[in-house]
Amino acid sequence: MIELEILKHLLIKSNYNKYIRFINIDKELKILYEVLERLHSSLDRDISFTEYKLSCLQEDAGLSTQLDLIEQTDVGVEVVEQIVKKHCERKWAHDVALLAIGVTEGRTSVSELHEMYESHTSIVESLEEKGLFLTDSFEELYAATDRKGGLQWRLPWLNNTIGGLHLGDFGFTFARTNSGKSTFIASEVSFMLTQLEKPAVMFFNEEAAARMKCRVIQAYFGVEEEKLRSNMKWAESKFLSQTKGLFKFYDRPMLHKREMEAVCKDLEPGLIVIDNIDKIHGFKADREDLKLGQIYTWGRELAKQHSPVIAVCQAGATAENKKWLQHTDIKDAHTSKSSETDFIIGIGKTFDVGMEEIRYLRLVKNKFKAGEHRLECRILPNVARYEEL
Repeated sequence: MIELEILKHLLIKSNYNKYIRFINIDKELKILYEVLERLHSSLDRDISFTEYKLSCLQEDAGLSTQLDLIEQTDVGVEVVEQIVKKHCERKWAHDVALLAIGVTEGRTSVSELHEMYESHTSIVESLEEKGLFLTDSFEELYAATDRKGGLQWRLPWLNNTIGGLHLGDFGFTFARTNSGKSTFIASEVSFMLTQLEKPAVMFFNEEAAARMKCRVIQAYFGVEEEKLRSNMKWAESKFLSQTKGLFKFYDRPMLHKREMEAVCKDLEPGLIVIDNIDKIHGFKADREDLKLGQIYTWGRELAKQHSPVIAVCQAGATAENKKWLQHTDIKDAHTSKSSETDFIIGIGKTFDVGMEEIRYLRLVKNKFKAGEHRLECRILPNVARYEEL
């Protein structure tokens, strides 16, 4: 069984990130992979077999036989990729056969077959993608890890904790509905616009797209909506002149990864914003958690290929009326969302009287600076900005 043969290799973080999205997990091994996913989501390092085994047995003592088999498995690392590739081909052939039957019976369309072929081609290309030898120059190596420069945030706290955004950086912010996610994005993106030499592309698949773009413009000027409405021509001219027309807002409710990739290839952006990343179409998986894993792995690739990516997603019900959000408050937190990201910003809000404009920012994850990072700040909805207290 392929999932059992290579599981030991997936304890290595880099292997897990590369291969997990290609594996369709047998129901008999569901618990083993759920434990693996949970450990990788909470730990930013490789996992030892001992700690993995202990976690599995705490979940289900009856897994000891399977764990012994995994421990005895001796599949060479050089054949893991071949095994995964063959697994993908078999799974693809099975899915194509079922879909073809659906076409002959009038239940599905030929376009779906074409989409499946493209998806398979993308998977094969990902598996065959080779790395690059890094430079031997110490100066260049350390320059690549330097967090100085990059796109600066409006909130000084974010510059001091995450640092400026660079090519390859990928993170997201999450909060409950009507807690200030849109205002946070508007506040920060508007501050970055004049720093860019390439377009800032905002992909939007939520409701009220025109209103969201207006929020970004409002945050840029830092004035109330009435003032902009009464000076539209002046504001439009000034905004387009100062931002060099580099703010591109792409609105589509059924946003598909293929069109996003095409837009990025065409515009060569300096910043990508995705709201809401969980709703991107074009990913195929048997389970929702696997599909979300594919989306966030793809988000990481967008960041590596084009520009920093800031994404937006929802918080779960546990975040309601809560100050300091944590990893378990992310909607669908049990998925591999967080393992692909460099930073995660949680926005907390309470219903306390007199605290309606106070927001509680917490870095749930931050690869760039160790420690606990929290900020109590104020949301200014009338000018679409956040400010530190």
